[in-house]
Amino acid sequence: MFSRRDDMTYRPHALLRYAMMLIALALSPIAPAQAADTSEDVFWKSVKRNNDPVEYQLYIDQFPKGKYVGEARRRISAAKEERKPLLTPGSVFKDCPECPEMVAIPAGSFEMGSAQTDERPVHTVRIPKAFAIGKKEVTQGQWKAVMDSNPSYFRYCGDDCPVENVSWDDAQAFIQRLNAKTGRTYRLPSEAEWEYSCRAGGSYRHCGSDNIDSVAWYNNNSGSKTHAVAGKQANAWGLYDMSGNVLEWLGDCWNDNYESAPSDGTTWTEGDCGQRVLRGGSWLSSLGGISITSRFRSYSTESFGRIGFRLATTLGQVSTTNPNFTQPALAPNLLEWASSDNGANINWNGATNYCASKGSGWRLPTSAELQVNYQSGHSTPCGQYTCKVSSNSRLTGPLFWTNERNGSYEAWYVPLYAGGRNARTAENGDHARALCVRQRAPETKGERNELGMTPAEALRKAIVGKWKADCLATNREVESEYFLQGDTIRGVTRNSEGAVLFSSTIELSSAKYLGSAGGLHRISYISTSERPGKDRNLMALVIETDFIKRRLLSSTRISDGEVLARDGVSVGTNIAMPYSFRCGN
Repeated sequence: MFSRRDDMTYRPHALLRYAMMLIALALSPIAPAQAADTSEDVFWKSVKRNNDPVEYQLYIDQFPKGKYVGEARRRISAAKEERKPLLTPGSVFKDCPECPEMVAIPAGSFEMGSAQTDERPVHTVRIPKAFAIGKKEVTQGQWKAVMDSNPSYFRYCGDDCPVENVSWDDAQAFIQRLNAKTGRTYRLPSEAEWEYSCRAGGSYRHCGSDNIDSVAWYNNNSGSKTHAVAGKQANAWGLYDMSGNVLEWLGDCWNDNYESAPSDGTTWTEGDCGQRVLRGGSWLSSLGGISITSRFRSYSTESFGRIGFRLATTLGQVSTTNPNFTQPALAPNLLEWASSDNGANINWNGATNYCASKGSGWRLPTSAELQVNYQSGHSTPCGQYTCKVSSNSRLTGPLFWTNERNGSYEAWYVPLYAGGRNARTAENGDHARALCVRQRAPETKGERNELGMTPAEALRKAIVGKWKADCLATNREVESEYFLQGDTIRGVTRNSEGAVLFSSTIELSSAKYLGSAGGLHRISYISTSERPGKDRNLMALVIETDFIKRRLLSSTRISDGEVLARDGVSVGTNIAMPYSFRCGN
């Protein structure tokens, strides 16, 4: 039997007492005159003596029309009022009227960097503690309230526009005064915290989308000025203007690359500390300067009308293993739910492995994602219960594992017949299911893009031609030529001496759109490459292109996410420097 409580946990001692009470009641002789109510009275006295909210709910489940139901509900409500929940990821808080809104960000890990010279090596960063980051960039109104001045070049833009024309040193002065006023410990984000927050668990080219115009003010749409904060779409964690509007000061000293960078997300305090890191791009930046990995620097004393900042603060010792701390949900329209759960009882480790076995990107959902699925859902059978889900998933049981642990021995689950969140021993798979989820690829309506091209036509337009490039593996210039041959594209890559490095065959029929908007395209396809004297290598790839600016952005191997090529600038039908890819020895 399952309780219908919203957020309390069945504990072993409560269930044991419950079972013993039922057995005792079943075996105890009851005088005929007392038969109508003795069992309920005995149960209630035991529950009231233990004064456990879980047991009050067990009483309600056993006697839904009992004479003590009202008192049981009042005691459960009182217990909820006594609890003091901690911040959860995605929670927004504000310490004072003029303080910025802060968004709680979960602990976690991600791959930071790219193949660009100052953005490599790509390396794993583990954020061990939750932190909070500004929901928006610090505004002119907030600056004036704290500093009694307004240094902004675009001050006519108004109080809701980002403060700019501030140096790194100016930002530190603002933080010092704000901390004295609030008793908090605000600071600038580290570079790792910034990129982690920008990515928000996704793999977009910009902070929140592959469509730059939906999330950023930059040189193509800004009108050469700043704009009010939060005027564009937020990313999955509710953060605005992480791409564009103004560049953002970070705490880190400048280093030319990520060699020896901290792996724990902390501020890098070594290097050229006279210069500090800037991220995010601005109203003046071109497309390449708005990517999630693009880095900039400036002297800490310099100020420009395109530079501002947002704040961060550490949230004590809170982590994703804290029982009151959940991971935030991706926006519902970014999620793809499995068509059905696993269909049988399964423990937490089994559920985790089951979702991973479904293929790339599949995982257990967060508590928040399951709760959103429930809250916006429609009724559907789930075994002997009736659950609610907004997806069209077929459900065979009432309880669904999340990807969140509760300490060493327990994990969180969500009952989709009641909502809320509960914890149980991770080894206990009774009535529990795995309902897997993954991030949905941006959709392209129909079989043609907005320029009228099929995926095969777009791939052909992007690839066919002569390419001159710099080989990452050898640091030497190479040349590739791709030409159309029937329903395939064939290509050969040679070094500067004319020797063949490898040849490629691309099946145009394998091309599929993963996303298309504003001239930006992500196309997946299958390529067979072969080096002289070596075996053929079959690869699934994703190529990103910009047909409006005639620019090849990147090529990525799907199996492991390795960037094989990026940043090609096309001239006519040829792609000239700078362009680089992993072309072998």
